[in-house]
Amino acid sequence: MRWSRTGLGLSGMYVAVTAAAVAAALWAEPGDPKGSYVLLQLPIALQLAALPDSLLQRMGGMSWTMAYLAIWPPTLLALYALGHWAGYPFRRRR
Repeated sequence: MRWSRTGLGLSGMYVAVTAAAVAAALWAEPGDPKGSYVLLQLPIALQLAALPDSLLQRMGGMSWTMAYLAIWPPTLLALYALGHWAGYPFRRRR
């Protein structure tokens, strides 16, 4: 199996942005809980907006760690699949 460079690039960018936001939230000033909250919310906010209300109610009591573990794998898989699909016409044929 050959890995898609475009898919890996999209997934890698998402991982890098998420890691930067989480690191910034963890290293934020201790007196700024709102800033930490916003930075933790940024990487998964769009995915949460796309979820149905019934699933959002179940996720309401989750910790940030559990929310990331629930959202991250499907997002990475979707980004890889999107990159694989988008890069397909540009592959070299052997």
